[in-house]
Parts: sequence; structure tokens; C-alpha cells
Amino acid sequence: MLDETPRDAVIREVKEETGLTLQSVHFKGIATWNQAGGMYIFLAEQFIGDLIECNEGTLDWKSKEWIMQSPDVVSSIPTILEDVLTMDVPVEFALFYTGVEYEGDIWEYVILKAELGDNI
Repeated sequence: MLDETPRDAVIREVKEETGLTLQSVHFKGIATWNQAGGMYIFLAEQFIGDLIECNEGTLDWKSKEWIMQSPDVVSSIPTILEDVLTMDVPVEFALFYTGVEYEGDIWEYVILKAELGDNI
């Protein structure tokens, strides 16, 4: 939506797709792939509401251990998850792949500390 901040977008999207209203939403940074693409990362530690049916797939709570070990999870998530959960300031989680854009194997992962701010 026009004039919608990334923070507002994640709150809206989660509400539309899950029925949950996020509380305490924190900007954790940006994950990038070969510096050619990326995504905003937010952490919400509280929510209100009840899960609804979603036409984009079955919603299910997964443990951190499941996320870290499951072959069904894209490789970048287990690579950055612990850092996302522990970083005190927003950073760039830079993933570099052997292929073009974000294809192939991850060959390097670095955290780039930048002044990303929390006003996203």
C-alpha cells in the first residue's frame, strides 16, 4: 500500500493472513542476498487474537529446534536466526551465495553493522 511503512505492512499482512494482531514489533534488520535483493526482518514477542485459516498454506507453530534442523526451511533462516534473536540493534544480515542473486550454496555470511535505525 502507498505510504505504508515496512512495520505497518508486516502488522497488516500478519493480521490478514493469520488473524493475529502483533504487539511489541521490533525491527531487527535486513537480510540481503548477494547484495542484490533482501527483506526486512521484524520480531514480535506478543500478539492478540486467534489463528484463522489461510489460503497461502497451513499455519503451524514450530520450535526453534525444528526451524534449525528441518530440510523444509530455506537455508538462510537457520543461518541467521540466532543472530536475529540476539542482536540488540538493527543490522544487515548479508548472505552471499555461489550462484546469481540467491541461488546456490551460501558461501559467506557476515553481519554488517549499519545505522539502520528502528524507525522502519
